[in-house]
Amino acid sequence: MDRRDLFLPTFVIGNLAYVLVGSLHYLGVDDEGCALYGALRVLAGDLPYRDFWSVYSPGQMYLLAGAFKVFGASLLVERAVSVAILVGGSVLAYFAASLIFSRSGAVLTSVLWTVSIDSSRFYGNTMLSTLTLSLAAWLFLLLFLRSPGLVPLLASALLAGVVTLFRQDFGAYNVLAALLPLTIWYRRWIPAYVAAAVSVPAGAVVALVVAGVPASELMADVVWFPLTGYAAARRLPWPALIPRTGGAAPLDVLWDLVNGFRFYFPLMALIGVGVAAAWLARRGSLSRRDFEVLAVFGPLTVLFLNQVRVRPDMAHSVPTWVPAFFLLGWLVTRLAPPAARFVLAAAGVVFGIIPLLSKAAFLAVLLLAVQVPEFTYSLPRARGITDTPARERYEAVIEYIRREVAPDEPIYVGNYRNDMGVTSDVLFYFLAERHSATKYHELVPGVTTRSDVQATMVEDLRRARVRYVILRRDIGSEPSNESSRSSGVHLLDRYIEDHFRPVMDFGNYLVARRRE
Repeated sequence: MDRRDLFLPTFVIGNLAYVLVGSLHYLGVDDEGCALYGALRVLAGDLPYRDFWSVYSPGQMYLLAGAFKVFGASLLVERAVSVAILVGGSVLAYFAASLIFSRSGAVLTSVLWTVSIDSSRFYGNTMLSTLTLSLAAWLFLLLFLRSPGLVPLLASALLAGVVTLFRQDFGAYNVLAALLPLTIWYRRWIPAYVAAAVSVPAGAVVALVVAGVPASELMADVVWFPLTGYAAARRLPWPALIPRTGGAAPLDVLWDLVNGFRFYFPLMALIGVGVAAAWLARRGSLSRRDFEVLAVFGPLTVLFLNQVRVRPDMAHSVPTWVPAFFLLGWLVTRLAPPAARFVLAAAGVVFGIIPLLSKAAFLAVLLLAVQVPEFTYSLPRARGITDTPARERYEAVIEYIRREVAPDEPIYVGNYRNDMGVTSDVLFYFLAERHSATKYHELVPGVTTRSDVQATMVEDLRRARVRYVILRRDIGSEPSNESSRSSGVHLLDRYIEDHFRPVMDFGNYLVARRRE
């Protein structure tokens, strides 16, 4: 057998081995919890937007619900799905990049994807599926540009439409970005592309409305709140590219410099590509393939940057790196060899050194039997997952609720204050195997801090005769937005105070029982 035939299987196995290391460590109570518990509500027959509130498209919930239906509901199943999606993205990144670069450039692009996305811990997160499906859409778009035909065009359009079922904004970005190269070279194909792309979300909306979701609530949750209330409630300031040193330790300054570079990397890539493209165009050296790469991934990078317009932090900047990696690859291939080697080395250090150190630490624990204090969950749905020792009290409060509350009895998991707050613990419902008494299991500033929503929540708790509420003290703080300022609405807090009394204190969690 030719050694070249072994390259792709070896590459996939290597990516899989890398991703698996550390994949059973850490729990995400907010984003991961929303996907996991949303899937359970779908399995229970609930419809998103009608029976429970969500700002996201429902694709990830239904994907996990399908996996849970077949394999059972557990974190191990969800992590297996996440690993499969991430490694699938590695393969898609390699094939898409191989249409543009040599094998070494395609490997670099795929490795950058794997290292960056893996280090972001997007377990269960809708963003992981969104980005992987986007890579598939880009692959077919590049295939169409190489050899125009109806099959790759429709495949790219349908995949872009499917992306909207996971993240409505990123689906729109993919469609808009594809229109530029189509407008330049293949205008007659635009109607077919747009019709195929729009058919997917349109069909999903029709299906939800026919199933009983009020169209007004669907629009309010999926369109109007993300465009209006979300920005006011969650806006963050932009980080500094070059941090102030002051009296900070040198390692802290270096860490801030690396993070600043990683955050602003897409902008740097756009500037570098713009300068290089202008220089090559002036020399008459830009080829049709150069234009294709720039026309696809330039707009994608610009549109993806909208992801950080409201939330300019590291977690929200990661998706913007993915199209920028393709621009980096193009830039490297068009530079002189010494400069190319420098860019490759810099990218490897900045994007790889910290995740690789983290992987090395996990391997040291696994292979060298290094003694590191850690806690292993014994909850049925979290078996096999490890965490820091401090999480033992988290399991203790969940175990208490599992003992005191019948499986078919609803509970409410909220925050110690409901007039403000940044995050909520939705994962609690999934691990406790108890359902929420209210459609608003996800607490979102700008929604559950409103008086009409809290009145609905109070009525839900009263109607369900909820006996136990669990209140989380660590509600987060973001002084730059409305989430850290009281809305002045205390309907839910007063109802809980008047009708429940504290019975157990687990540090960050207070358990209260309904007064007899």
